[in-house]
Amino acid sequence: MFKQFASVKIRAIMGARGQESHQVADLLAPFVGADQAGRLVSSLGFSSVHYFPKGVTMGDAATKAALTLYEREQLSGSDFDACIFVTQSPNSTVPANTFVYQPQLGLSKDCLFLDTIQGCAGYVYGLFMASAFIASGLVQRVLLLVGDTSDLAHNLTPDFAAAHPEVQLSNAAIFGDGAAATILEYDETATPSSYLIDNYGESAEVVRDDLMTCMTLRADPLSFKPQLLHIDGTALARFAMQDVRSNIATICEHTGYTTQDLSYCISHQANRVMLKSLERSLKADSGFVPFLAEHIGNTSSASIPLALSEHSSNLTRIKSYPTLLTGYGVGLCVASGIVDLRSTTIYDPIEL
Repeated sequence: MFKQFASVKIRAIMGARGQESHQVADLLAPFVGADQAGRLVSSLGFSSVHYFPKGVTMGDAATKAALTLYEREQLSGSDFDACIFVTQSPNSTVPANTFVYQPQLGLSKDCLFLDTIQGCAGYVYGLFMASAFIASGLVQRVLLLVGDTSDLAHNLTPDFAAAHPEVQLSNAAIFGDGAAATILEYDETATPSSYLIDNYGESAEVVRDDLMTCMTLRADPLSFKPQLLHIDGTALARFAMQDVRSNIATICEHTGYTTQDLSYCISHQANRVMLKSLERSLKADSGFVPFLAEHIGNTSSASIPLALSEHSSNLTRIKSYPTLLTGYGVGLCVASGIVDLRSTTIYDPIEL
């Protein structure tokens, strides 16, 4: 689906990351050996991962980011007409996150709530939905909250690894915790934004969670049951090189942009190898698809806004050219947006 939206401004973005940091090589060495751990770090590109403390959920982190954003932007919950919560690790499915956090966020009773289960493409999906609401005239201002948490590395022990050979331990070298809050609003002077979303449900088994756990509070290691996340890395890489590249080529064709006309492709931070391969497949200049998550890990739906939040001061071209945002993964799906961030305030991330 390709759509363009006029009069929608991305006003502000703020990420949230965990204070707790772990060296990936140290996490993996007891299970795969120091040499293999080093090779994984070198190839995937994640030298460390950040986690929220046990008991802190993505909902907690996203809400904290939102409240901090309120303060910085001199807004309150009553200034929003809609709240969209995007995650694949909600506190609970019943009630949904928006209802759980409504009191803390100060959202009014007539605020529109939408909870969406989405992963690595979730942020761009959320921008698309928020833009559609605003462009339709239904609402004036939307609070978009995204984030995900990982539980495997919190519970890694040699005994656990031996008892669960089916668990892909390398996931501990990939996934971290992250969240973000974004404000979108009606602005008749805003540059039009464009989105293209493609879905490939026939490949749903490429990334699969057998347990579909909802980690309200992280389990004690003694009673921990693994989140059986399976990733077919070869199929996912092929998807990135073929379908993600095709999606980007198509949105550029529809809008008339080339990679030379865009500041960057801020991609879902899958890993360094995949992003570099995507950049080469686009025949783009070096640095067009930057890897920005070396010290934070893959944070799923939060990876794009958290990357922007952490590195905005270094991504200087954002203030001069439109920016391509591309999320892809679980589903399988790919969602790209060409947006104008030149007048967007991007704050440094908060830590929990």
